[in-house]
Amino acid sequence: MKSELQEFFNFLKQLFKKPLQTMSRLPSWDSQKTVKFLALITCTSGILSGLLARSISNLIVGALLLPFVAGFLILVASLLISRLMPILFSKEISQEHIFKIITISSVPFFLFRIIAAELPPIHLIGFASFCILFTVGMVENYQVPKHKMMKIMGAIFGIYFLYWATLLATSYSKSHSKHIEITSESRQLLEKEFSNP
Repeated sequence: MKSELQEFFNFLKQLFKKPLQTMSRLPSWDSQKTVKFLALITCTSGILSGLLARSISNLIVGALLLPFVAGFLILVASLLISRLMPILFSKEISQEHIFKIITISSVPFFLFRIIAAELPPIHLIGFASFCILFTVGMVENYQVPKHKMMKIMGAIFGIYFLYWATLLATSYSKSHSKHIEITSESRQLLEKEFSNP
């Protein structure tokens, strides 16, 4: 266990120093080791974001729920992509390998997520980093056509941007209406106080 943690930390150092080169030479991890790496990243992200928010509930949810949700979503995404590869690129890539590429490419996204509550646009930087790393990983390791892959990931980023902007606008709208409602109630109370000496 200790040796695995050391291996993971050494790999993260390499990923931070030379992200593109690291994605072009992926480690020969099996599925079990990839899942452990994902658990480490997601747990760390969940715990630190909970501590930053100073919320016990966020800390518990982040540490316990985030790894399962992230693992499930990446599993579904890797299954879908492995099924689409023969159609889009006339190539067959195992789900295990795609799961590993998605997991490693997601590292910046989960790290940027730590401060996303304080700075929402950081989500976009995290997802853009994921798109770039995933593209490099697929192109360099499996010789997927670069321009076609870039177009697909660009479209996915565009969809994510619209989704993020919609959520942000909805959240702002609800917060603004609640503020107006509270202000209106406060004004009515003040009027009652002054009208009843």
